[in-house]
Amino acid sequence: TRLEPLYADDDIVFDVNLIGLWEAPDGSALDFQELGDKIYDLIYDDNIDTQYQFYANLVTYSEGLLMAVFSDEPELDRGMPGAYAFHLIPDWFWRVEMTESGLKLEGMEHEEVSKLLQDENSSVKQHPKESSYWFEGIRIEQ
Repeated sequence: TRLEPLYADDDIVFDVNLIGLWEAPDGSALDFQELGDKIYDLIYDDNIDTQYQFYANLVTYSEGLLMAVFSDEPELDRGMPGAYAFHLIPDWFWRVEMTESGLKLEGMEHEEVSKLLQDENSSVKQHPKESSYWFEGIRIEQ
């Protein structure tokens, strides 16, 4: 199924405060590096024996930030004639909560993000009291 983009290039921002190494209490780590114009290169180390590489954009919406996460490196030449906007259709979405030293990433389904971005009065934007985060950690290196 070909999905339509839920956001536009104008919604993509870059926050230098994400750059660095973040560690979770279980010893897993997430390393954010700048790859290109508003693109993050992410390395996730599960603290067992595997590392995973992802690419991401930070997307603004009225209530905060979403991270659009891709399993493949994004197409950097977006101006190609006839190019479909694959760079606006991520594999996953994470809601981003960040403080000066802490980072929380909550996984979100595509349908949930669609409702959130299309309906400003949606109950989806309300954070549950007890959230389950995909990643929750503190900055250990900048």
